[in-house]
Amino acid sequence: MKRKLIKKELGSIPTPIDIVKDIIRLILDSQLIKKKEYLVLDNSVGDGRFLIEYFKAYERITKNEIDLHSLFLFGLDIDSNAIKEASCKIKEMNCNISIKAGNALIGYIRPPSNYENHWSKEKLNQSYAVTFKCRNSEKLEQFSQFHWFKEWPKFLSNDGFDIIIGNPPYGISFSKTEKMLYRNIYQAFDPEIESYILFIERSIDLLCEGGLLAVIIPNNIATNYRYYNIRRFILHNVKILRIINFDKQIFPKVHVESTILFVKKESRILERRNNLVRFEMISHKNSKKKSKFLVKKVMQKDLEDNPVNMFIPQPDHIVTTILDKIKQNSIPLKELVTIYRGIELGYHSPTTSNNKINSEYVPLIAGRSIRKFRLNKEHRFIKFDSINKSVFKEKSLYLNPQKLFLRRIGHELICAFDSNQLFCVCDVYMIVPKDNMYPKQILYFEALLNSHLMAFYFKYRFSSVKKVFPKIPINFLKKLPIKLPQNPKKIFEFVEQLQNLTWNLNDADPKVIVNIQKLNKKIFDIYKMTSDEISLIERTMSNS
Repeated sequence: MKRKLIKKELGSIPTPIDIVKDIIRLILDSQLIKKKEYLVLDNSVGDGRFLIEYFKAYERITKNEIDLHSLFLFGLDIDSNAIKEASCKIKEMNCNISIKAGNALIGYIRPPSNYENHWSKEKLNQSYAVTFKCRNSEKLEQFSQFHWFKEWPKFLSNDGFDIIIGNPPYGISFSKTEKMLYRNIYQAFDPEIESYILFIERSIDLLCEGGLLAVIIPNNIATNYRYYNIRRFILHNVKILRIINFDKQIFPKVHVESTILFVKKESRILERRNNLVRFEMISHKNSKKKSKFLVKKVMQKDLEDNPVNMFIPQPDHIVTTILDKIKQNSIPLKELVTIYRGIELGYHSPTTSNNKINSEYVPLIAGRSIRKFRLNKEHRFIKFDSINKSVFKEKSLYLNPQKLFLRRIGHELICAFDSNQLFCVCDVYMIVPKDNMYPKQILYFEALLNSHLMAFYFKYRFSSVKKVFPKIPINFLKKLPIKLPQNPKKIFEFVEQLQNLTWNLNDADPKVIVNIQKLNKKIFDIYKMTSDEISLIERTMSNS
């Protein structure tokens, strides 16, 4: 039990051996710069399985044609128990191996400008604390600083590692001191200081020119708004060779979808921008054995030029033309409405109930209660705490008679008008028109956000690679391009009829359902879509 707890705290989850072999195969199939020696690092080495499998594969393909003593393996882990485990497993391997304990994220990579050879580790630690503005060097000491140039001089003489492989830890709970320090050390930190993001930046900095990095990481790096900095850092420092997504969980009992990121250190700007990025999907749907499907090859400069540098293939030219037309002469949604998250609690939190216990309890819905143009009449109740505004917010927000509820989780926009002044949990956005909007304007926003046109725009501009519980970032929602109609009266009539739809759309009056098609036609007209453009949008949405 104790060992499991340590792994959880350190964000450490052993990698399935077939994934380890896939990553090593990527490395060995690549054209490395031919050198007399190769330096291979796993900076979150765990039980050593990446280094062990790399040695086995390297030994197998060389068939003694290359002296195995030209291979140097390095492993680092902050968990001393993991180091002991790894050391026991690798002691029989006939090559140069160094396994050490230390913090891969804190410490000098190369010597500071004023460094002198006689400096002790304590002196280095003090210098590091000053350089990165850690007021208490003694406090910094507890984080097991690892000074790479000092611990592994061979790394410095090689000007970096040739290969870095592994499964960087994610979800570590850092202390306030660590978070402040990481904000000073790293360029690409995210607001919440996610550990695997720091490991990627550190790994790229540790590579020599032309060196390769291949890691298994959560796939939210591709589209999550808050990871914009690390995507930009990657695009500006390496050639992305391959991005391989998995269509299901690969770590048992861990609800995280994964990606293999495979990159090459490249300082030349044109080489990076003109690089072809290969996107792949590994599917498990039709067979017990996984099969690989090539998704697309795109220019790296296209990733640099897309919104917040998302790591997704860009749409075809004809689709891009339509997207640009939708955006042309539009107003960002954020200029017309204010968007709030609901109560920062779950639908079944201890303060909720199936019944209205007393006057302090208010009616509550969750994202599952929302369909396009309609809300489930069944709901729970929650005890509203007016004092705790960080969780519950202002009560007047929920009582606003002009608001939409929009699902925060999903691959498409699904919203409905709230006519009953309901309250919602955090998997729902509340959309409220600004004061200068006329009373029924909210009905137009309901029509537009539920339309095929806006679903099409969202799919291609802000799509998520996550298959399970993909979140719609509020920053993407705010950027949706809005065009206001000159005469919205007919749209209001259609929406008011659709608001009376039954919860199960299949039970609705067919004549009423036709209004959905008419409403979509009205939206297409507002955005001046041609018949060919409408046909492409409708085909796309029918296949989604």
